[in-house]
Amino acid sequence: MNNSIKKISCDVLVVGSGAAGLRCAIEAFERGTNVLIVGKSRFGDAHTKLAAGGINAALAVQDKRDSWQVHAADTFEEGGKIANPEMVEVLAKNAPQAIWELLGWGVSFARSKEGKILQRVYGAQTYPRTCYVGDYTGRAILGALVKKTKKLGIKQMDSVYITQLFKKNGQVAGCFGIDFKRGEFVAFFAKSVVIAMGGYSRLYKSSSSRQFENMGYGCYLALKNGLALVDMEMVQFHPTGMTHPPSAVGKLVTEAVRSEGAKLFNAKEERLMQKYSPKMLELSARDVVARAVFMEIFAGRGTKNRGVWLDVTHVPLSQIMGRLPDTWNQFKKYQGLDISKQRMEVSPTAHYSMGGVAVDPADTSTELVGLFACGEVTGGLHGGNRLGGNSLAETIVFGKIAGKNASDFAKQNGQVVVEEKMADSFKKEIESLFKNGSEKPQKLRAMLQETMWECAGVIRDGKKLKEGLVRLKEISEKLKSVGVKSSLKKNNELVVSLDLISLVLVGKAVLESALLRTESRAAHYRSDFTKTTEKWRQNIFCRLEGGKLVLSKKPVPKGSSEFEETMKKHFDRKFGLWE
Repeated sequence: MNNSIKKISCDVLVVGSGAAGLRCAIEAFERGTNVLIVGKSRFGDAHTKLAAGGINAALAVQDKRDSWQVHAADTFEEGGKIANPEMVEVLAKNAPQAIWELLGWGVSFARSKEGKILQRVYGAQTYPRTCYVGDYTGRAILGALVKKTKKLGIKQMDSVYITQLFKKNGQVAGCFGIDFKRGEFVAFFAKSVVIAMGGYSRLYKSSSSRQFENMGYGCYLALKNGLALVDMEMVQFHPTGMTHPPSAVGKLVTEAVRSEGAKLFNAKEERLMQKYSPKMLELSARDVVARAVFMEIFAGRGTKNRGVWLDVTHVPLSQIMGRLPDTWNQFKKYQGLDISKQRMEVSPTAHYSMGGVAVDPADTSTELVGLFACGEVTGGLHGGNRLGGNSLAETIVFGKIAGKNASDFAKQNGQVVVEEKMADSFKKEIESLFKNGSEKPQKLRAMLQETMWECAGVIRDGKKLKEGLVRLKEISEKLKSVGVKSSLKKNNELVVSLDLISLVLVGKAVLESALLRTESRAAHYRSDFTKTTEKWRQNIFCRLEGGKLVLSKKPVPKGSSEFEETMKKHFDRKFGLWE
């Protein structure tokens, strides 16, 4: 093992190579700063490619009545009225520009015969505003961004796991990590740092994320460096994930399927959404549909593989192959099933984390000077639940803002110099894991994911949340006995161990926040507190102080006068479990 520490310097360091990180890097580079992108996975293989259905923007193409104001109202309402108003307004106003940028970079959004961009209706949208490329929109967007970064010549490194932040006197100075491809420690020194490290949906055993993604490490880094997280209890469970085989459990069945006319049936052949949401049916909000599916399975009306039926057999084959080609291929690959002739079995799967690092809505800055954040790692934009199609819009809109401000900061500030012993201490922390041990990290990770699924899943209660905290404490103790071989190059056990360290702390933040919120709101449903109450129209913040999580709550901030007027005009639905 190479015990030396490689040193690399740049102006702007972007941690994360998904759509948010790449859009950030493009903006910072085009503003004249030296940019380096570091990513955990292979370059071009980020989680963004799994975002299938589309990207939201109020273009008013399908319906002239759409506007940024209606988009904002839909977003705020879907989020249980606890999203940050300023972030919502920024997203809705800037989303159309994001579409034009992506078009210019080669994203071939679906168009009508007349050449107009086509937009789908997603659940909880007032008007159709989701632009799409078949059912592989994320893959198309990521491909265009990768191509753009390569054309610009932006430097990048993949297979890098960032484990710590360098800081001095309250200002970030870079990051420390492991280059698993080359088998060496790396100290990255930068004038500004942007974390675009994804969310924490892999806390759960059934997740639409792949096994190596969304482990919550960005949130972990924030907590370890004294930063606040917000809305950690808010986790979105997508209603339609695959149920089998084991290698496919949790894989997302895109909302685009329901947008194209799919219907949900229980094992008794009842169209279940007629009972739970007769007005919106399958295009109800994701939390409503997910709970409906969960309740049917729980009540014993589920299918053999503990799911329900998702049916598109009535949809013309040409429509399926034209608009849902990846979904057709997905079921053909894993189950040998032709969705134009046979129904799909689906069940809820952890899909998106609305909570994350608290940032300034205006510039995406954090409480650590020089540190910015964008994408799913941040909290505030979605509040209690994410409107389908908003995640891709978020990556482009806030990635651009983060890139601008990180570049401006780097131009205006010099490099903070940190002592060499800081890098040595980070190195020793990792090397302390190299020992013989009685516990396997993969086994503990599975235990943790099972715990979170059982104790903080689609439907929660105080007793199970407390049980979850006890079980996490036990896993944390077992973590001390984990053994990892002393190697840096392609050491999967070390990767899983590092993931586990972050998952334990982030999982605790989710459980404690969910326990504190004694109501049901949006994606957070407690069977022991089923009502949505005005007194809980607050955000929950958590910090790490003296090794313990400290929670606080604050009222949702007021938006601009224009935003507040918009909300009054467009809010006409009630919150609760069902319509």
